[in-house]
Amino acid sequence: MARSKGFRSGENPVTAIKDAGALPKVKAKVKRHSAMGWQDVPAFYAELQTRPAMAAKALMFTCLTGSRTGEVLGARWEEFDFEERLWTCPAERMKTGEEHRIPLTDEMIAIIEPLKAMQSDYVFEGQKRNNPLSNMSMLMLLRRMTVKDATVHGLRSTFRD
Repeated sequence: MARSKGFRSGENPVTAIKDAGALPKVKAKVKRHSAMGWQDVPAFYAELQTRPAMAAKALMFTCLTGSRTGEVLGARWEEFDFEERLWTCPAERMKTGEEHRIPLTDEMIAIIEPLKAMQSDYVFEGQKRNNPLSNMSMLMLLRRMTVKDATVHGLRSTFRD
């Protein structure tokens, strides 16, 4: 940047140091999200089913689909084909940048179909009309349920286990 603004000429002095391998490689440690033990999931899910809050519905849908929080909260009705029983999450909302197709089970449909009556752009509408549920809503629900050592994203790991 300094060179492009005319403050310096010649090559970047760090290039030679980097090419020489003189500096140690720094590897960032991957921080894992806390997961719930798979043995605890049935009781947790049963408790979720007793809660009428939108965050509970979103969290149940997240559990059943194994999707990321942003994918679920950003879900729009036009992404769903109930005839084909398919949710197609567009590439621009996926971390991988590739479209993702999720088959819809009876349980998933039972969670979201009643939400159509709200006539919102988003499947899981938040406090403000035609806006999605807050990305903290499911985590706060976990905390209210006294689930201290798991995160919503960590639930993805639970289902891999």
